[in-house]
Amino acid sequence: MKSLGGEDWFSLNCINTQNSSTIYQNSRTELEKKLQLYQSEYLLYPVLYFYGFGSGILYKILFENPNLKHIVVFEDETELLYSLFHYIDFSEELLSQKLILLNSEVPMSDLEYLCQMPLFCNFLRTYFLDLHSEYYEAYKEQVILVNQKMLQAIRFIITAQGNDIQDALQGISQFIHNIPKMLYAPTFSNLIYTRKKSVHTAIIVSTGPSLMKQLKLLKEYQHKASIFCADSAYSILAKYSIAPDYVLMSERTQITADLVKQHYENIDKNITFILLALVHPKVIEYLENTQRKYLLIPHPSSFVKAFEFLGEFGTLSAGSTVAFNALELAYHLEHTNIIFIGQDLAYAQDGSSHPKEYIYGQNYESNETREQVLAYGGEGFVQSQRTWILFKSTLERFIQDNKDKCNFYNATEGGARIKNTIEKPFLWCCQTLLNENLQKPLRSFAALKEQRKEKLLIKSAKKLSTLLNLCDRFISEFEKYLQILVQDAEKIGTFVHFIDNEKLIENIFGSIDEVREKISLYCSSALNEIIGVFITQFELNLARIYVLNPQNQNEIINKNIVLIREHIFLLEVLISNVKQAKENIQLSCKPLKKEFEKRNLKAVL
Repeated sequence: MKSLGGEDWFSLNCINTQNSSTIYQNSRTELEKKLQLYQSEYLLYPVLYFYGFGSGILYKILFENPNLKHIVVFEDETELLYSLFHYIDFSEELLSQKLILLNSEVPMSDLEYLCQMPLFCNFLRTYFLDLHSEYYEAYKEQVILVNQKMLQAIRFIITAQGNDIQDALQGISQFIHNIPKMLYAPTFSNLIYTRKKSVHTAIIVSTGPSLMKQLKLLKEYQHKASIFCADSAYSILAKYSIAPDYVLMSERTQITADLVKQHYENIDKNITFILLALVHPKVIEYLENTQRKYLLIPHPSSFVKAFEFLGEFGTLSAGSTVAFNALELAYHLEHTNIIFIGQDLAYAQDGSSHPKEYIYGQNYESNETREQVLAYGGEGFVQSQRTWILFKSTLERFIQDNKDKCNFYNATEGGARIKNTIEKPFLWCCQTLLNENLQKPLRSFAALKEQRKEKLLIKSAKKLSTLLNLCDRFISEFEKYLQILVQDAEKIGTFVHFIDNEKLIENIFGSIDEVREKISLYCSSALNEIIGVFITQFELNLARIYVLNPQNQNEIINKNIVLIREHIFLLEVLISNVKQAKENIQLSCKPLKKEFEKRNLKAVL
């Protein structure tokens, strides 16, 4: 055999025996053209994506580029791969995962896992899918499917990383503000201990357009199941005199808080409002003014994890759909069956996003960009939108991981298909699964004893004092780094000789590496929620600059100047974010300080 550059390898071609078409019209010409493109414009790309394996020679040669760490190839013809692997050895590339082979039917969960891997994640915004050759244009449907899946996975990963520092700061501020209220309310651990395994079946009520057709049955069977109600469905159930056992709220905005502003005497007596501890303080005000029962549960963010001593209060996820929190809670309470109704995650045929009875109107989310998803029942498609698709993926992963321990039924009878659920009509679920007469209200559960509350109050104040000191240390340390970096950057281009500018740039990037290492240490602290949001987006955007391949000395200098300026901007933003966080923490400590005064405790903050 000749070397990879030899004539025999370049002339290797494959024939489709069904239609006599070949992968290349002129293998040498096509491969050389492709190689020239990738060895110039895409030389610095660490990850490349192709549809079609071709002869495989292209990928063998591309791997000679030390910058290229992975090639992902989607190929639906397994016979082609089987034949080629007899001629060319890819065992090393496959074993090291330099070469990753998939087909168009790859599950979304696998693509999401791929996109979360460090190098893949950092370069998500440089993704594009290239056809190996014109031959693969015949696979148009598969190519479109693969590209749609990849873009959906990328959006999911980027969205999950977060991109709004103001949301993070609002969540932190409201969590701190709500700490005294949380400590005095009943605890999550007591709820689980008291009610675990006490009811076989849970019904999770969401506010999709299909909800209304299920309410008659729900009212009839409401005493035979635990009912978990999304905050948006609370007023609708009240209108039909259906009393949920739990109303859940997971968002931090006041517009969400106003969903429980109205008091409904016909159903409120036996409801427990399950609130994430980051909810708007108005929620607590509304509930306390009408003597409604509630408890507050922390969310597992890096900031909240610093309060590890609050373990009795449990955790529920933040930033996802409230139905997911209901699912988590129903699962923790060890229900045997969990039934979804009103969980459309899609628009109705008339374009409405909610029932007409929804407090903010049936078209509350009707102006979002539409995307098609598989319909309930598996036949045809329905219109959804990006956020709902993200929610759907979250539900699907949880159900997939836990379906051996619980039966998950989708009785929505409309909207989008939620994979891994058992699709059954709500009537069937009621007649088949709801065969116990429950004594409602369900058993009550208690708050902590006074001594324990006071101890946690003091610990919380001490932790906040420590976190404020951490903010001060971050600001002081990185303001010094910023000043030095700005001064060094101003010297670039002042030298006559390229080699002198190159040496200065090399020294600056050495300093930047040290700064990034120190930032990474803070990313493992409680400050990650404040700085990590921006760093993730920064890395994704920086990748677009990194992969540019300069062609001369001026372009090399200019590219490095842009990269250095981006890092200067990074430090400016991080310092600003931490300063703002410090100010917000100080303001949010006021209820905690008042509680100290009321109890005659020695000031800690």
